[in-house]
Amino acid sequence: MRAVPGILALSLAFVLVQAGPADATPAGPGGRILVLDDSAGGHGVVSVRARGGDVRSLGLHLPAYAYPDYSPDGRRVTYADSWSVYTVKADGTDRQWVLDGPYVPAHPRWSPDGTEVGFEAVDIWAGAVAAPAGRQVYTVTGRGSLTFDWSPDGRQIAVVQVWEVGDPWDPINARDIWIARSDGSMIARRLTDRAETWDPYRIAWSPNGRTLAVEALGDLWSIDVRTGAMTNLTATADVIESSPIWSPDGRLLAFGRQAAGATTPQVWLRPAQSRGDTGRGVGITGIPTSWHRGF
Repeated sequence: MRAVPGILALSLAFVLVQAGPADATPAGPGGRILVLDDSAGGHGVVSVRARGGDVRSLGLHLPAYAYPDYSPDGRRVTYADSWSVYTVKADGTDRQWVLDGPYVPAHPRWSPDGTEVGFEAVDIWAGAVAAPAGRQVYTVTGRGSLTFDWSPDGRQIAVVQVWEVGDPWDPINARDIWIARSDGSMIARRLTDRAETWDPYRIAWSPNGRTLAVEALGDLWSIDVRTGAMTNLTATADVIESSPIWSPDGRLLAFGRQAAGATTPQVWLRPAQSRGDTGRGVGITGIPTSWHRGF
């Protein structure tokens, strides 16, 4: 492991709406969405059709940080539990250990080529899925990295990083988004610069590589990866939107929508770039964690 100069000591530890037949009423979005409901009496992890219905339980009752994710081919699902990262078949069977984190791992994400899994554990880490026992994970970013996602080509990551700004004798902990090489070799650039007024958390990179969908301040935001230009997509005072996930074709976002007074979010879909369309519910509670085009 090598140290990298700069504000983010970036080092990476890895183990690593489709239209239907032409008719008067176009079909809804295709594919399946993984949904996690960790509330008391919740359904745990299920797979649901993106257009709603056909709910299939994976038989997994996991904490929120487990954040299950479909492999690129859709055949397996990775998730975090206790000190380890595991994979199971898409139906929840055949659990296999992948790696142990240096700290409790959270929010694992498959690399786009399916060879590694990245995860959050104080830093961002990753490691090979298929490797000899005792394999080592490696760090992608330095301490203070909260959440991340891979670029579609796997060469970069977008990461939310906590850093100190302002008076060095009385600094403010700010959160911003950085774009970095996924091999941990260098810091590419800071994408946002909002200081204490900006509070990004969950983040998702669009399939075409041009846009980040970000959960921040109770709303969903769109950020241009090239310019850093930001758009508040929802701007809802009495509704909290969280955990954005892109549809495989990049046209829609799935997200958790929790109205004032509600105890559990609902899974909703909305156009990825429209500010006027509030979207619609899929008919299931919880937060979406992954969307695959198949089956």
